[in-house]
Amino acid sequence: MKKVKSFIFTTCFLFASGVAYADKTTVNYTLTPETKQAVTNIITVSKTDPMTGLMQFSTFIEDKKYRKELKKKEALTLVGMDFFKAGLFQQAAEMGRLAYETDGGYFPAVMLYGDALYELKKYGDASALYEAAINAEPNEKSAYLKTADVYKYINAERSLEVLHQFKEKFPSDPDVNKAMGSIYYYQNKIDDAIKAYDTYFAEFKGEDLEAQEEYAIILYIKKDYQGSLDKVNSILPKNPNSLSLNRLKFYNLMELMQVQGAKEAADKFFGAFKDTLYNGTDYKYQGQLAEMLMDTAMMVSSFEHAAKLDPEKAEIQLGLSEAYEKIGEAEKAVNAYKKYLEIAEPGKKSANGILKMGKIYYACAASIEDSTKADLKKKYVEAGDKVFSELEEMAKDSYLGPMWRARIQTILDPENPIESVKECYDKVYERLASKDESYNTERKECLVYSAFYYFKKDDYDAAKDYCEKVLAIDPNHGLAKNILNAIAQLKK
Repeated sequence: MKKVKSFIFTTCFLFASGVAYADKTTVNYTLTPETKQAVTNIITVSKTDPMTGLMQFSTFIEDKKYRKELKKKEALTLVGMDFFKAGLFQQAAEMGRLAYETDGGYFPAVMLYGDALYELKKYGDASALYEAAINAEPNEKSAYLKTADVYKYINAERSLEVLHQFKEKFPSDPDVNKAMGSIYYYQNKIDDAIKAYDTYFAEFKGEDLEAQEEYAIILYIKKDYQGSLDKVNSILPKNPNSLSLNRLKFYNLMELMQVQGAKEAADKFFGAFKDTLYNGTDYKYQGQLAEMLMDTAMMVSSFEHAAKLDPEKAEIQLGLSEAYEKIGEAEKAVNAYKKYLEIAEPGKKSANGILKMGKIYYACAASIEDSTKADLKKKYVEAGDKVFSELEEMAKDSYLGPMWRARIQTILDPENPIESVKECYDKVYERLASKDESYNTERKECLVYSAFYYFKKDDYDAAKDYCEKVLAIDPNHGLAKNILNAIAQLKK
């Protein structure tokens, strides 16, 4: 469940979790024009200045000219409904509370209060009110469905119990299968969720875009990306401005590696909504797309955005590390990779992790061709050599530590032999002694460097000996042949 909860809240796929004020609930009352106007004014102000809106709301409920009307449970409920529909859930909750305290058995007030608390994520309090709503109106379907919905956050088993009560009371109502599908989805019981939704769609005669949207999300989670994309494409024309549908189309196209389609979907998605509505996963996929399109600058920018929004997601830190590595920012790349390891392997210090950090320094050092950056290249080589030395000490029987030490040290002077590099390769060759022929590539690397080392030292007999060892493994090895030819010419 924890995994799915994280997915829901970090990707913002869900659409208000299916909760909306019960439209079957009616209040037989009409607000006075003066009260209605006051509520409208508060809503209007709150859209641009929430604090002033709250102050006006506080004044409104204390104002003597509205006091008589606001003693009526119907008036309190209608005002609360208006605030709820406007997304002012704090104000709606207060009106619901006042109406509920006026008459705790008044169904519309109980539901309003519960719905507002639900939106404020006060699930425990909301569940108690929905249970009270069932007691107040045992034949009202919405009370059961909302009770089941809120319990999925705090007590999934109770949620299913309520749905079974619903099914016993309304055996032919397809909504129970929709609700079960949503609850199974939240519990990460994906196959059960799909089965429940399939039953719902078979029984429901209308067109439920909300259910189809969640079904598309479930297929994405199940990694049925084509199925999810097909569902999205079938409902997106009916709701073209949907944030979650446009997001999901982009995600599915990325997973299907349809680069051109993903680019078109990304251009539409990232150009259609406010910046505050995008999340870390959105930018992660954008970064991956940028890598496919070889847009390194966009890749870096995207993963930086992703890491800022979702710094504790391992795959984002890994992508950020790879982005920094592509632009030669070794320190940033290593720091992001360390963060990745802290998240992916908490409390562990693995040889593979250390090897990867050293390789980052190697790649960044090797990419520097500008002679004015010689000091930076040296800095990266020394830092990488230190990391590979740590690996050599950690895994004393492995050849990888000394081999990568040899490789990274060679970067500083590839034209001339380096004593410490020769020592590292000798150590590698010793550690490969017990390995089979699948390690011959590594053996040749060691032997060729030794041949080069002795050739540059004018020890032609030793160089020839190493070249012959290389050719014994690979008779067509070009560099070994070239060294032998050079020795032959020099000895004439």
